Amino acid sequence: MKKFANLIYKKAIDFAGKKQSTKFLAFISFIESFIFPLPTDIFLIPMIIANKKKYLFLIILTTIFSVLGGIIGYFIGYYFWDILQPYFIKLYPGFEINFENFKEKFLKIGWILVMIGGFTPFPYKIITVSCGILNVNFLLFTFFSAISRFLRFFLVGYIVYKFGEQTKKIVDKYFNIITIIIIILISLYFII
Repeated sequence: MKKFANLIYKKAIDFAGKKQSTKFLAFISFIESFIFPLPTDIFLIPMIIANKKKYLFLIILTTIFSVLGGIIGYFIGYYFWDILQPYFIKLYPGFEINFENFKEKFLKIGWILVMIGGFTPFPYKIITVSCGILNVNFLLFTFFSAISRFLRFFLVGYIVYKFGEQTKKIVDKYFNIITIIIIILISLYFII
């Protein structure tokens, strides 16, 4: 999977300077939230490297379309889960286990889990579809998705803006550690 992600990253670098690249980024951000298996970051990073002056615009664009895709994921879970369940389980073999884990944890910690799920490398599509299946409050789902997705893309985007090409190495090496630290800080904020 890592080799495939690196291949996508190299292709994205080549594509990033082209006219249609922002539409492509918006599309990927949208479908990643409910079906596409690769994280949006591997497309956002080269886009910012190629268009440093537009880094904030690209972050906001990615966030908006990711949340819109998340809304589609929510509606898939809410309205179409009975029909689409077999296809999701084929496409994502671990979905049932991840859904049960999400359901159990959501009952314990609630909306913090949506914040964590939207921010971390945990597949956001699991969060979006699961929230629809569980019929969680749609407005709160959208609110917490928007905050967490913006924080995630802003963190990645700002690091790319500041450090350029070497960012991919930094993100690959330290993203999980940075994510854990931020999750702890968010959790402490809500607990204290």
